[in-house]
Amino acid sequence: MSPSNFQIRKCTPDDVDKVRSLVSNIPPLDLHSAFTYWVLFYYFDHLCYLVECKKDQTIQCCGFISGIIPSGRNEICYLWQLGVHKEYRNKRLEQLLINAFVSSALCLGAKKLQFSIDPQNFASLNTAIRNAFRSGNEIKKIDTICFKDSLIEKDTFEDIYQIELTKQ
Repeated sequence: MSPSNFQIRKCTPDDVDKVRSLVSNIPPLDLHSAFTYWVLFYYFDHLCYLVECKKDQTIQCCGFISGIIPSGRNEICYLWQLGVHKEYRNKRLEQLLINAFVSSALCLGAKKLQFSIDPQNFASLNTAIRNAFRSGNEIKKIDTICFKDSLIEKDTFEDIYQIELTKQ
């Protein structure tokens, strides 16, 4: 399937179940509560997209992207989650989702894109570097955060990256 066989659209609150089902099949993405996705799709719908295709006479959710703009910091857009089902990888769907996301972020006045990646998730980091290179933007690691999740008794680490956005 080529990218022309896929349809990208904004997420709506009706997509919560679809997206949760998708995310549950894309390790290591964190599966959040249905309410969390509802909040994203209701209040930040302008930064949440999904990509679908028709397979076996049904519409399949193949990937999605979501993000937020922090209150009072309109120059920054935070990419919350990006995932494409393994069956649909290497079809440039990540690029379709990122392009839609960045275009919306720019329209909203964002000048910087921030996102986090688990330091052990080399595949995601390589994807981010590849996409930044393709768009001619520099990717910079700006921070490492660590916090304790006492519910699962685990220290969590995330590297925070930033890309200066330019018009596409």
